[in-house]
Amino acid sequence: MSHNPVPPGFGKSRDRFVIAALLLAAHFSLGLNILSASPILPLAIDEYEINRTAAGLLIALPLLAAAALGLPGGMLVSRVGLRKSFIIGWASVGILSFSVLAPNFVTLLLLRSTIGLGFAFMLTATGPLLMQWFQPKEITIMNALTTAALSLGIAFSVAIAAPLSEIISWQMSLTIFALPGIAGLIAWILLGRESCSTPTTGRAITFEEVGNLLRSRSVVLLLAADAGILVQYTAFTGWLPTFFNEHRGISLSEAGFITGILPLVGVFAVLAGGVIALKVTSPKVIFGTSGVMAG
Repeated sequence: MSHNPVPPGFGKSRDRFVIAALLLAAHFSLGLNILSASPILPLAIDEYEINRTAAGLLIALPLLAAAALGLPGGMLVSRVGLRKSFIIGWASVGILSFSVLAPNFVTLLLLRSTIGLGFAFMLTATGPLLMQWFQPKEITIMNALTTAALSLGIAFSVAIAAPLSEIISWQMSLTIFALPGIAGLIAWILLGRESCSTPTTGRAITFEEVGNLLRSRSVVLLLAADAGILVQYTAFTGWLPTFFNEHRGISLSEAGFITGILPLVGVFAVLAGGVIALKVTSPKVIFGTSGVMAG
């Protein structure tokens, strides 16, 4: 059956393109949903009669859930295997398709928090899956492509969420963004597989091993770098549409389009970064330059 692991070398040339397509679709789907509520927060505020702080949770809680579940999610990936991890991730995205049925703000908030689970499992499982199917230089390219797909999904949803909400309800627009998650779940069940003779499962990583890992200076620096960039990215993309609408008098559609330029530029920046990473062999140069540009 299609979910059985593929022996090394068997059909790898053909099947790895399928895996690459599924990975790109997974990251695009995550991007579609993680900040899709950003341009329509004023509509949620009016609909549920909530304040800005509560509305901001529609953006912050999914990211907080992703951060909180990242470590235990990584430990679970080593236990349940890559195939099941992606099933969990795709299902977490697909659950957001019930947004249109949410009767109140709390229900919608709980639904949106499930995207954090999808982030934790998909992003953690992507690295091991890439190492199974691709060569080191190809992994660098695929890392750039998957991150670009994530940014493209964010740009797309931020740019069209408000115009789409003018045609249908804003809750329905959130549901539409989640539908690729259902399609992706079906595609992964049918086509997703591992590339080794035995599934990537085994004993879970112990907390002692996690502690040793977190004491590594390289790991701490990487975490700090990711956190610094993510804080800025989320702050701008998550709240700029509302700021433009309330303080600059710009329509939600125009505000979403303007804000969508930020992640769209990120698509090309990530692709350029992938090319540079192939040419520049010094991690210090890459991270140092990136840090200066971010600052």
